[in-house]
Amino acid sequence: MVAPLRTGLQLLLGNAPCDLVGFSFGGMTAGLLLAAHPELAERLVLVGAPAMGVVPNRQFELKAWRHLTDLDEQLAIHRYNLGVLMLHDKRLIDGLALQTHVANVVRDRMPRRRLAHTDILARALPQVACPVHAIYGEHDALYKSWIHQLEAAFAATAPDFRGMHLVPHAGHWVQFEQPECALMCVPRRCPRTSKSACCACATPASHKMAWWSSRPSNTAARSKTAPTHWIG
Repeated sequence: MVAPLRTGLQLLLGNAPCDLVGFSFGGMTAGLLLAAHPELAERLVLVGAPAMGVVPNRQFELKAWRHLTDLDEQLAIHRYNLGVLMLHDKRLIDGLALQTHVANVVRDRMPRRRLAHTDILARALPQVACPVHAIYGEHDALYKSWIHQLEAAFAATAPDFRGMHLVPHAGHWVQFEQPECALMCVPRRCPRTSKSACCACATPASHKMAWWSSRPSNTAARSKTAPTHWIG
């Protein structure tokens, strides 16, 4: 996973470092990338990232759908899986969320994602040299009652951990359920020596940063400083 990501970033940016935002499995992958190639980013923002080693076992079970030939039966499973893993507010399942989810899962080449249920990100973070920020929905299904152990886990593993923000009324897909709040939680660009908490109240709504993803958000404005790339 690391080699093609490195190649893709270099094709886009050459040798210029960027601000890297990784969602879910993409956050884990971004951590692995920067552990191996720390020169590629000036900041890492992890959104709903798994593999921090704080949960004793898998917190959810998804239903299989690839064996089904009836499209309505497939959609019923997709709705169920969205509600179990991705969204806290079940009213958001139909419409754009369902359309985007289906478009993604049919192209998924790693459907089991066993690495997400390990501590591989926690083991990689000690090699990440840049500032690390974390954003999670307070109802993230990956962690559930273990969500409050995450901040200590990040502080113990990331050498330059700058803080974690829990977004209220949001599940795993935090940037879909609460896009404005999630965007405000992305920290402002500041000197590397300045320790600033990742807190919505500390970041003005006028702050703009690109959130590039296969999943929708309400913002696509670019930062005027280092480019921001989203892995998700």
